[in-house]
Formats: sequence, C-alpha cells, structure tokens
Amino acid sequence: MQMRIIVNRYVQMTFSRRHRVFGNVNAQTSKMTDFGAKVLAACLLLFHWALAASAADEAQVDSLPHAGPLVDSLTLAPGHRIEAAGPFFYDEQREGKRTWAVPPLFSYTRDEDTDSEEFDLGYPILTYDRYGGQYRWQFFQLLSLAGGPSQKETARNRFSIFPFYLQQRSSDPSQNYTSVIPFYGHLKNRLFRDEVYFIMMLIFV
Repeated sequence: MQMRIIVNRYVQMTFSRRHRVFGNVNAQTSKMTDFGAKVLAACLLLFHWALAASAADEAQVDSLPHAGPLVDSLTLAPGHRIEAAGPFFYDEQREGKRTWAVPPLFSYTRDEDTDSEEFDLGYPILTYDRYGGQYRWQFFQLLSLAGGPSQKETARNRFSIFPFYLQQRSSDPSQNYTSVIPFYGHLKNRLFRDEVYFIMMLIFV
C-alpha cells in the first residue's frame, strides 16, 4: 500500500515538472515567433517603402524623409540613390546606368549607354553578363553558356561542364570543337593554347 502511494506521488511530481518545463518552452517559442513576425513585418514595410521610392521621379525622391540606416535618399550629380535597411538594399540611377541590389542575395545592373547588363544571384552561384550581342551564363564556374558574334564570326556559342566537357559551335565550321576530358578532344583558343588535340590526356597530347 505504501509502495503504491510512493509510486503515485512520483508519477504526479514527474508530470507536474514536465508540464512546467514544456509550458516555459511553449511560452518562449511563442515570444520568439511574435518577435520574428514583427521583424519580418518591419522589413517588408521598409522594402515596400524603398521600392515605391525607386519608382518615383527625382522630385519625389528629393522629398523622401531621411531616416538614417532605415531609409535614406541621396542626390547624385546627375542621378540619385536610395538605400534601405542599412546595406541590404539600394537602388541607384546615374545617367544611363541603373543598379538595383539586395546584397548579398542578388544584384542587377543595366547600362543603356554601353548596351550591357549584369545579374548576380548569390555570387558566385549564378551570374549573367551581356555586352551588346555577346552573353555569358555561369553556374558555380562549373556550368556555363556563352555566345554571340565575334570580330570574325557572326555567331560563336560555347557550352562547358568544367573540366569534363567543352564544346564550341561557330558560324565558321573551322572553329568548331568538342572535347571530352580526359578521353578525347579538340580545342581551339582554350587552356592557353591556340589549338590542342588529345587522346587520353596526359598520355598523348
């Protein structure tokens, strides 16, 4: 009888202790969730404000309030720059060049004077560069696509899975090549050489 009473008291104390512990954890989790929601709402409000400002004309930009690292507008000569959330957002317009970025996640730049643009996503994860008709996509320096006209060709397209597969197709058939490293290949103007033929690389080149 006494043993049963002791066991019942032990079970009651254990469940009571667990209830207090989990109750504290739930309360702390709820507080953290509320804080995170408030921070997220504040960030969204700041970015909404910054985006609205970036779409405004220069007169409207000059009338924006200056809130230090939260939201600020700068007048450049000629052009303007808008910053929000410290270094985590900026939009800059200077003559024919426009830059919009959320460092370090992504950035986009377009220059109408030189007909060029750049896009970086989590650099160096994904990058895109274009100058006139020439372009280059690149993923982690491993997978890349490049193309466009050159001084001697109307079209030159390259595809690479570095360092295993290299390919080029050109409007000039003499500039075409395919390489499957290390088995067999033919390269032109790659690997610091004008032209390379190889079979089982490091055995016969």
